[in-house]
Amino acid sequence: MIERLLENWLDNASERSYQMPFAQLLIDQGHTILHSTRHSQIEYGKDVVSLDKSGALCAYQLKTVYGKKLKKRELQKMLPQLTELVSLKFEHPSVTTTGWHKSFLVINGELEEEASELLNKFNRGNIERGNPERQLVTIGKGKLLSDALKISGKLFPTELTNIKLLLELYLEEGTHMFPKNKLAELMANCLPMLLGLNRKVNVSKCRSAISSLPLINSIAASSFSKCNNFYAELEAWVICWSYIAALAEKHGLEEKNWSMTLELIEQRILLLLELLVKDLEAEHDAVLGDAITEPFFYKARITLICSLVSAYVIWKHLKDKDDESHIDFCRLFLLDNHKRSQLWGEAAVPQFICQYWYLKSIDSSPAPDFMLGSVLDAICRLNRFGATQALPNPYYDFERVILAQAEVPGSEINDSFAGESYTGEALLHLFVRLNWKQNARLMWPSYTRVRNRYIDFEELWHTYLWRVEGLGANRSVWPKRTKQWDELRSEADEAAGQHIPELLKTHPHLFLLFLIVYPHRCTSESVRWLDTYLRENLW
Repeated sequence: MIERLLENWLDNASERSYQMPFAQLLIDQGHTILHSTRHSQIEYGKDVVSLDKSGALCAYQLKTVYGKKLKKRELQKMLPQLTELVSLKFEHPSVTTTGWHKSFLVINGELEEEASELLNKFNRGNIERGNPERQLVTIGKGKLLSDALKISGKLFPTELTNIKLLLELYLEEGTHMFPKNKLAELMANCLPMLLGLNRKVNVSKCRSAISSLPLINSIAASSFSKCNNFYAELEAWVICWSYIAALAEKHGLEEKNWSMTLELIEQRILLLLELLVKDLEAEHDAVLGDAITEPFFYKARITLICSLVSAYVIWKHLKDKDDESHIDFCRLFLLDNHKRSQLWGEAAVPQFICQYWYLKSIDSSPAPDFMLGSVLDAICRLNRFGATQALPNPYYDFERVILAQAEVPGSEINDSFAGESYTGEALLHLFVRLNWKQNARLMWPSYTRVRNRYIDFEELWHTYLWRVEGLGANRSVWPKRTKQWDELRSEADEAAGQHIPELLKTHPHLFLLFLIVYPHRCTSESVRWLDTYLRENLW
């Protein structure tokens, strides 16, 4: 079953969708990944570059033939790129070897006989020209499948329940939001050493699990990748990153066991953000939808896209200031569209906060502050004790909420959310940090009519889990009826982040997306820590 599933996935995978799993296969074979292109301004003419176990430099060009045989005429069209692959020397600070790199053409099919002869002729020509080191080796579907099966044989789903979950994800239509509950359940089931009670860790098994998860995730998200549903695929990769981080932090694994895999996943997430921005720039109306034909989804979609655009620019500023591509478009897009954002539920609050952080860096007027204040005021009014139209808590995503608002049969939400909020305190602390004392004073009476809800985790790594039944306690605290400004200001300024997992602190650019994908983890402590970090590094 697993072999047939892997083969079917590989047959239908694009080079973009199997590039990351291929790089992970190399890691599993002892390679160090030096470069995995996201098709940006910095290319090198190679999709993946690595150092193998012996220290030899290896360069790979990935092509898609969708499980078929690569024909001679198709290979001829690739020859200019393949010539660059074998001829252009790879320059990188990590490369100290003086030898020429090994070159590989990777395809998810096989070579037709005539194409194989053309490749042999290509290699003979390089030898005759005095360049015997410039040889091109083909890695075909058979080798890829064999290597994938070696990984899958370690910690791939074997129980019927887990195989069913993976098949259901693989067969999704791919046009809607990602079914995060299913993926998180699958990830947890594939990591018995994560939720098990045994504290003694087998590092080899953990390393095998880390190798397996990206391949599992690629299969699970493949239908969303085919549909260019960039955000849904991004959600899947953020969850995958989070479960690997949870495993690493629970068992205190050495960085060498997980760092390259998390870096590859980060590159994948950034690529998906870039593709979304490019799509938005090229087909603005198609991405946003139509306010008339999609009245319920339109503003919720704008809210999400504005937050992702903001997260993208913040990521670029924190990690790659020299790359200015799309930055001007993102700035103008957000300034033109953020006022159309809609607070449809508390799961939208991290999206507003992300917009606020970027707006604060480009708009010196009080407008970003007032946007934040309006969101806080709305939560205080709508979720007051006794309210009948309270905002759903952050465990309800926008598809679920919007379908209920549209009164689609079977989508009713029967839970009551009046008198509580998971995000009110985070918003209040941000607003207090801005020193709007009189405005906060006016809102305080309504704020005290809403109790603050949060989860007290038993261990920090539980933060990464999608659900934590039995691993934490639900807390509920009513705000004091009165409070001194200095006391409130002291609470708002606290930013030690003692209850924030370490890998989120060392990856603040990803922390933003984590809160958007995991809105039920948007705590006041997380928001205060990020706000302090961004004040020092962004504004």
